Amino acid sequence: KTKISKRGRKRLRYLLFEAAISVVGKNEEFKEIHRYYTTREKNPLKKMQSLIAVACKLIRVFHVILTKGISYDASKMLKDIRHPGEQLKAA
Repeated sequence: KTKISKRGRKRLRYLLFEAAISVVGKNEEFKEIHRYYTTREKNPLKKMQSLIAVACKLIRVFHVILTKGISYDASKMLKDIRHPGEQLKAA
């Protein structure tokens, strides 16, 4: 059973989770990531687990933007998820 770690600041974890809920509702790229995590064939996540994974992805995106000074690129963020339709086209 996967769950969020209790390490770190409780309030910061809560705010990050709330941000994940908001970004899934408003941003198409993060909505697609959430949809992928909940509907993938191998190891589909429950909705809460998927939101935790999206929160983790969000913090990684923030970290890269702030440390490397690059702008947000949705195609780079989405390249690590598999799209079933694209696999059929390639075959």
